Amino acid sequence: RAMSHSARPVINIGEPIRPGIVPANASHSDFDVELHASEVLDRASIRHGWHAGMLTANIKANAARQSADDDGDERHKKRMMYLPRELAEMIRMTKNSEALQELRRQAFEGVKRARRMPTTGVRDDEEYNHALSEKETTSWGAPELVHVSAEDVRGFFSALASDDALSSLERRAPHGVRKRKLFESLYEYAVPTHRAMWFVKINYLSQCRRDVDACRRLWTEDLISQVRELLRDENIALAPAETQSELHYVLGLGNYSIEQDLIDHKAYFGYFMRYFTEHKKYSKRSESKASDVLRTLMSVLRALVPEAAGSNASAITFVHNIYWCLKEVLDEEIVDSQLVKSASDVIGAVVTANDDAFVAAPRGQGVDVLEELQRAYAKKKRIRFSSRLSNAIDQTTQRIALLKKSSDPKAISIHLFKLISVLHELIGLDEVQGREKMAEFVKTNITGDLAKNSVVEVTCDWAMDLSASDVGGRQKAACVALGEVTASSTSLIPEILSWIKKNSVVVDEKRMQSSLMSSLVVEMIRSKVLALQQLVDFVIANGIVEHQGSSSPVLVESYRDYFAQSLAHYENSGVGVDKKLMLTIKQLMKSAEDILRTIKSTSALESASPQQPSLLTTDLQSDTEKQIFDVFYSVKPAVMLSKLAELGTLCAELESGSAQKTLCRVIMMVIASKPSQTPVMAEMLCELNVDVAKSVLSHVSKDVLGVKNLKTAENIFCSSIWQQSTANERWVIARSIGEFQLCLLHGIPQGKKALAEEIIDADFAQLAELAAAKTNVSHTLMHFWLRLSTIMPLIGYIFMSVPASEKVSQLIFTVLDSFTGKSVIDASEEAIAAELDAGESLVDRLVHLFSVVWMGQVPQWAPILPKLPYRETSSLKGSLERALNATKIAAVVQMRIRRALGASSDAPKLLIKKVDAWQTLESGTHAVETGVIVPKVGEKAAFWLEGAVRKPAGSMAWEIYNYRFNEEK
Repeated sequence: RAMSHSARPVINIGEPIRPGIVPANASHSDFDVELHASEVLDRASIRHGWHAGMLTANIKANAARQSADDDGDERHKKRMMYLPRELAEMIRMTKNSEALQELRRQAFEGVKRARRMPTTGVRDDEEYNHALSEKETTSWGAPELVHVSAEDVRGFFSALASDDALSSLERRAPHGVRKRKLFESLYEYAVPTHRAMWFVKINYLSQCRRDVDACRRLWTEDLISQVRELLRDENIALAPAETQSELHYVLGLGNYSIEQDLIDHKAYFGYFMRYFTEHKKYSKRSESKASDVLRTLMSVLRALVPEAAGSNASAITFVHNIYWCLKEVLDEEIVDSQLVKSASDVIGAVVTANDDAFVAAPRGQGVDVLEELQRAYAKKKRIRFSSRLSNAIDQTTQRIALLKKSSDPKAISIHLFKLISVLHELIGLDEVQGREKMAEFVKTNITGDLAKNSVVEVTCDWAMDLSASDVGGRQKAACVALGEVTASSTSLIPEILSWIKKNSVVVDEKRMQSSLMSSLVVEMIRSKVLALQQLVDFVIANGIVEHQGSSSPVLVESYRDYFAQSLAHYENSGVGVDKKLMLTIKQLMKSAEDILRTIKSTSALESASPQQPSLLTTDLQSDTEKQIFDVFYSVKPAVMLSKLAELGTLCAELESGSAQKTLCRVIMMVIASKPSQTPVMAEMLCELNVDVAKSVLSHVSKDVLGVKNLKTAENIFCSSIWQQSTANERWVIARSIGEFQLCLLHGIPQGKKALAEEIIDADFAQLAELAAAKTNVSHTLMHFWLRLSTIMPLIGYIFMSVPASEKVSQLIFTVLDSFTGKSVIDASEEAIAAELDAGESLVDRLVHLFSVVWMGQVPQWAPILPKLPYRETSSLKGSLERALNATKIAAVVQMRIRRALGASSDAPKLLIKKVDAWQTLESGTHAVETGVIVPKVGEKAAFWLEGAVRKPAGSMAWEIYNYRFNEEK
C-alpha cells in the first residue's frame, strides 16, 4: 500500500533502534547543559557501579555549589543522585514496559513500510484531480492467499463482515474458498457487497496469477453458474426465504460487478436473455409466474440497461423479453401496478437511450406492440405505463411516421387513370350498383389511409368540371364513391372538409365555381357523406365567420351560400333540422352578413385567378413546346382523358431526334412553375406511350440529375425560374423532380424492377460523386436530400438485392464523412428547408437508413415484402468497422452507427483508455451512519496492480451496493 504524506500517522519516538549499532551516550546533560560532568552516564559506569571516590567528589561539589548560591536555588536542592541499585531497577522496569514495547513494535513496522514503499508514484491529496500516466506508476502485486485452518477461515469472514479495516485483513485472506463455497460463505456471514468484492478480487487475482482478463472471464463464469443453480434448483415462487435471499445476494454481487466493470457484460447479458427465452418456452409448465420472475430480476434488468442500449439488436431483444413478461403480468388476476411501472420504466430507459434501434425495428418487435399493449390495458384495468416509456413511445412513433411518409409518398399512392375511369363508369349506374363497383375498386387498388386521402382529393376535383355536360350526374357519382371510401374510415371527413375550404377561395369571373361548390356540398349532405353538424363544427373550430379579418371575404361568402343552400334543401325535401342546430346556423349566417356588409368594395370579394408564370423566351424555344407546356400546366384530373389526345398530337410534332430532350425540358419547366402537376404529368406520359415514359425517366435520372450537368446552362438548377425562386420553393422543385421519377416508375406496368435498379444505381453514383467532390457543389446537402427522397420509397428493392445492401452501407459512411468530418460544406437555406420538410436532420436519415439496411429486416415504416434473401454479414462487418475507423465522422454519429453495426465501441477516438477495474483494490474501514457510508482518511488507501498509487479520481468514498437482506428478513 501507498499512503499520502498527510494521511500517514507520525510517531515521535526519536531515532530508531538498529541492531549492531551502539547508541550514543545519553544523560541529563543532553537536556540540561548546566549539569555536572560527573553525571554523564555510560554503559561502563552502569555495568561496574559507582566507586566511593566519585560519590565523595560529587557530594563535595554539590555542597560547594549550594553554598555559592545565595538565593538557594530550589533546582539544586531537589536534585538527587540515583544509586546503581535503583538505576538497575528502573532500567529493568523500562525494558518490561508494555507501552514501550508497543512503541518499539510500531517503530519497526514503520521502518518496514518505509522500505517497501516505492520512491515514485506517491502523491499528495491535492494531486488526485488528474489522471495518471503509465510512467508515473510502479508495479506491485495484490496480497497473497494463505493456508489457514477452518477456524481461521471462519474468523476471517466474521472480520470481513464487520467494520475491521481491510488493510488488517490483507495478510489473512484464506486459500481454497472458491466457486460455490465462496458464495455460500459470503452470504452466510452477511458480508457487505463492496467488502465481499474486495475479497473476490484478491481471490481471483491469486487464482489467475494476476491475469486480469482471466479474472474477468472466470468470475463471470462462476457468477453465471451460481445464478443458474439458484434459479434452476428452486422454484422462484415457492422457494423458502433463505434461498430467495441468497439469490438476491448473488444478484447484488452481479449488479456491483456490472457497475464496477468487473464482469463480461455481454456474457452476463446473454445468459439472462437466454433465461427469458427458455422461461417463455416452458412458461405453461412452470409454477412460477411472470410477475415473480420480473420482480426477482428487476434489479438485474436495471443494471443491464447500458449493455442493452449499446447495440440495436440487444436493445430489441431486451425490450421484447420484458414486453412478454409485462403482458403476462397484465393478464394476471391481480396486477401489481408498481411492478408494471418499474418494468415499463426499464423499457423506457432503453428506448430513450437507443431510439435508433426501435425506429429500425421490424414489425411486432418495436414500439408498435408497446403502444397497443398500453392502449389495451389503460382502459381494461386502468393501469398506465411510466411517463418515461410513454414519452419514448410518442417520440419514436413520430419519427417512424416521418420515415413512413418519405417511403410512401402521396404522389404514388394511387393510379389516377384507373380511378378516373371508374368514376366515369359510375355516372350511368344507380347508387347500389355504383357502391358495389367502387367497393371492388377500393378492395383491389386502395391500401392505407394515404391512398384513401388521395382518392378523396381526386374524386372531389373530378366532380368540379365546369365543362361537363352532366354536372349533376358527375357530382352524384362522386358522392357515391366518397360514401364507399368513407364508410371504412371516418378519419376521411376532415380531409373532405379541408378540401372544401381550400377550393372555396377560388372564384372565376362568372362565379360558376362558387355555385358548383355549393351544389357539391349540398349533394354530400344529401347522400350522407357529410353531416350538416360536421360542417357547422368545422366552421366554428376554424373561426371562418368569427369576425372581420378572420377569413377572406370570398371564403365567408362561400360558406354563407353553403348554409343557405343546405337549409333550402332540407326545406324542399320536408326534412326537419334540429332547432339548436338551426339556431346556430342562423347565427353564423348573420355573422357572415355582418362581415360582408362592412366591406364597401365588391371587388374585394373576387380573388384573382392564378396566372401562368411569365417565362423567358429562351426557356421555351418553339410554339409546340409552349402548347405542350400549356397542356401540362392546366390539366386537371377532371379533364385528363380529353387532354391526353391533345398531348399525343403535340408530341408527334416534335422532331424525332430531339423529342425526348425537348419533352424533358418542357416537363422540368412545368415542375419548376407548378410542382403540384407532377403526378398528373407522369400519369399522362405513361398512358400516352410507355417507351416515351421510360426514356424520359432514364434521361432525368442520369442526365438532368447528373453531377457533371448540374452547372450547365440548360439544367433546371440554372434556369431563370430557379434563380427567381425562394429557398423553400427551390426545395419543392427539387423534391418534385424526385417524385416525378417515382410517379413514372409507378405508372409503368412492366419491367419495374430493372428500372428501379437503374434509378438506385444512378442515385448511388451521384451520391458518391457529390461526397467525393473536391470543389464545393452548390446546394450539396440539398442534392443529398433529393437522392435520398428517391431511394427511400425504393428501399424494398435494396432489401431484395444483397449487392445493393452492401453498397449502400459503404456509401453512407462516405456521405457522412463528407459533411460531418473535415469538409467545409455549409448547410444552405435549401438544405434547411429540406430538413424541415423531412422532420429530421440529414444525419438522422442516413443513420436510420444504415440501421435498417444492416439489420436486414423490413421495418414497420417500409412496405411489406416477401421473404428476403439470406445475407452473410460476418465478413462484411469487419470491413465496415475498418472503414468506419478510417473516417473522420463525428464521435456521436460513430457511436450510433456502431450500435447499429453491433461493433465494439473501444475505438481510440470514442473511449479514453482507463485502468481495468481488476487492477484496482481498495483497502480501508467503513462506518455506516443512517445508511450512508462515511469516508475516512484511512479508507483512501488503494493500489493498482500496475502502480502503487491511489485510484484516479481521488477519494474512495464507496457507493452503497449492499443488499440489506437483514432488513428484508
